[in-house]
Amino acid sequence: MKMTKEEEISPEEVAHAKEIAEGGMVFDELIHGYHHKFNDKEATAYKDMESEMKVFYNKTNNMGDPTEQIPLDVQPKTNIHPDVCNGITLYQLRGLWANVERRCVYEGWTDWTGVPLTPKTVNLYDVRKYVVEPFTEAKRKSFVACLPSSSRYQVPRIFISAPFILPIGELVLCLEAFVQDFRTNFSDAHDEKGGGMTEHTPVWLLGFARNIWNATTYEDDPMQTPMAKVIKETGNRVMSITDKDGQYFTRAWPTFESSLAIKHGLWYIYTAHDSKHHNGAVGLISGGATSDLHAMDTSNREKHFPTSLIVECIKHNLKNVDAERVGDRKHVLNSIIGIDLDAEPSEVDDKYDVAYNDAFRAHFATSGTLKTALLLNDGSWQKNAKGLAEGKDENDKV
Repeated sequence: MKMTKEEEISPEEVAHAKEIAEGGMVFDELIHGYHHKFNDKEATAYKDMESEMKVFYNKTNNMGDPTEQIPLDVQPKTNIHPDVCNGITLYQLRGLWANVERRCVYEGWTDWTGVPLTPKTVNLYDVRKYVVEPFTEAKRKSFVACLPSSSRYQVPRIFISAPFILPIGELVLCLEAFVQDFRTNFSDAHDEKGGGMTEHTPVWLLGFARNIWNATTYEDDPMQTPMAKVIKETGNRVMSITDKDGQYFTRAWPTFESSLAIKHGLWYIYTAHDSKHHNGAVGLISGGATSDLHAMDTSNREKHFPTSLIVECIKHNLKNVDAERVGDRKHVLNSIIGIDLDAEPSEVDDKYDVAYNDAFRAHFATSGTLKTALLLNDGSWQKNAKGLAEGKDENDKV
């Protein structure tokens, strides 16, 4: 795969990578620090990764200025699995991204088919192979637990559900946008939604929180899995980052994770996109983000959500999801619709519509996305209007 001009590595960058590699500092950005370039500025700032960092979220005024820090490095009151407290911060993810950018071309990383990788094509599977596994092998702990910058406890503010085929660069873009959208927190409603986000606020990602060297199989009951326990710990807040064609929501576990948040009106859908708006990522948020001061702010932000992705997502039916293990599919479906876990899954569409489909589809029918659809006027939404309307009515009851 030929790199674009923007992806080409300069001689200076190659020399720097070689110097670090020859010095044995393969994970320099993770254990020492990295240079972060802000999207709207030319200047860069050095970010230290050697010292343990405070993790917290903010209480703010109505302009988003911090007024109080709420610590998230405290031991939970309940006895929960240690992986639950392995949230990772945006600050730490930027360090991981810097490591990927420096190493992948110089070291000749390839995907599972042997195709050379570039920073833009390295996904979470590749990150596990080239970063997480070698970085954690000596200590045999989770990725987060092995970072010198991590506190003993990093209690997550939100659960992130993302496919392993998601490029790590897109993950960082989406989290950057989420932190910006949810930086404000000056009311109880904001706090419930997850407002007050900062670069030092932990979020939970399976690939970085779980100890891959001591992984156990999941319980048959989805509500007893680590994912369900983390979601409960976060106050039922889930941010789903989908792939470009929405196929992520044809899988059983992503639908289960989203279902737990949908019940509470706390499900947020993000995707990376080609537009320069909002740093290349945008989210659909029921009721708007905490930083949306007016309804127009929400509409203007959400109109950039890709319409083609919405069209694909609103076609999905919970009944048709699949899973690697047959038992997982059965248990997830039955858990969502509320019947015995070992019963044969229902074939009646209405059960899935009431329990999940209607509310799922409603999340894609916002003022911003509907406005964009009307401008397209290509008929792509009209054939799904009935399902959207039913979903919207149901979501209004939440």
